[in-house]
Amino acid sequence: MRTPATISELGGGRTAFIKNSAEVGIGDRRGHTPFLTASAMIVKKITSYTPPRIQAEILSQYKGLELADPKLCADTSILLGADVYARILTGGLRRINDDLPIAQETAFGWILSGPVQGASPSKLVSSLHCNVLESLDNAIRKFWEIEAVPIIAHKTLEEAECEEHFQRTVTRNEEGRFVVRLPFKKPHAEQALGDSLRIALSALTRLRRKLDPNTALLQSCSDFLLEYESLNHMTRLRSIDSSRTYIPHRAVVREESVTTKLRVVFNASSASAGGSSLNEILHVGPKLQRDITAILTNWRLYQYVMVADIEKMFRQILVAPEDRKFQCIVWRSPEDERLTAFELNTVTYGTACAPYLSMRTLLELARQDGSKYPLAVPVMENDVYVDDVFLSAPDKTRLEELRVQ
Repeated sequence: MRTPATISELGGGRTAFIKNSAEVGIGDRRGHTPFLTASAMIVKKITSYTPPRIQAEILSQYKGLELADPKLCADTSILLGADVYARILTGGLRRINDDLPIAQETAFGWILSGPVQGASPSKLVSSLHCNVLESLDNAIRKFWEIEAVPIIAHKTLEEAECEEHFQRTVTRNEEGRFVVRLPFKKPHAEQALGDSLRIALSALTRLRRKLDPNTALLQSCSDFLLEYESLNHMTRLRSIDSSRTYIPHRAVVREESVTTKLRVVFNASSASAGGSSLNEILHVGPKLQRDITAILTNWRLYQYVMVADIEKMFRQILVAPEDRKFQCIVWRSPEDERLTAFELNTVTYGTACAPYLSMRTLLELARQDGSKYPLAVPVMENDVYVDDVFLSAPDKTRLEELRVQ
């Protein structure tokens, strides 16, 4: 029976590989019915250890005992583990004195164990145990998988379509701000979505029911949306048009936050009356975010470091006016309780494509303006995690140059 395993010596060193095992029956040398069965590993040589020669006068002390194996110095035929050894002991014991071996009775006869006076001291110590381990091939494969430089993954068809769409549609306005299109998987997206206004109104009712008992929290949510509008990140609509796509939103409170304790998050995964959500018909895009471990390792190469935050990163990128109808919200201000609809003008967190669009726009900025700010290009490409920028330099002067760029 094939059973991959290894034999380990004292200290954990591997001495042999085992490919096969067998079920064996073990009986005494007189040929009686096997006393027990066990699973045994098959090896060419069990051990190089041989028992020392015992002087005749010592053996005479055990006269009358039938030994399990009279050939005391023969090669080892089988090595029994502790689990089998415990099963063959029958309880008989004979102890002559502390300087002579102890005789123990087993199902196969008597065995001797212990010190032998007068024998030449042996400098060879053998200690063996057997356990099933993964094969050497698997261990080496895992080692190289860990140590190997990551291979650049090939883009899927959808990822390639998303990248091609970005390159074809990205523009910059007169202020130099980037304008992107939403990467829809299919044309005529509004037909797949259907009506979403009713669901957004239900979500707003639940939100107000939660906020109304807490006046301060309600005001914080209202102030957040007022700031959103004042920064021109959303535009108030003259009327509520059910043909638009409305995204439910809710308030999230983070007491530990230093800057914004309350923020409004948008649920673009909410299904519309057509059964699909906005996120389901948007490309997610290829993963552009580097692993945080690699970023931090690179950041700690030099003595002088700095961390910067890209404030409102997603909202620094405009969405093309023709796509804004797909990201609208409704709100009822506590000041006048008037139901109002808004159109979100920027890349919106909560949409499936937002992480891709934000990182891809940073890379596009580095590509278009990199010649003006050469020190900033490697940072933009390799040292940005979400909206945090990690800078490091060998001296303060270089770090300041990096900061300025």
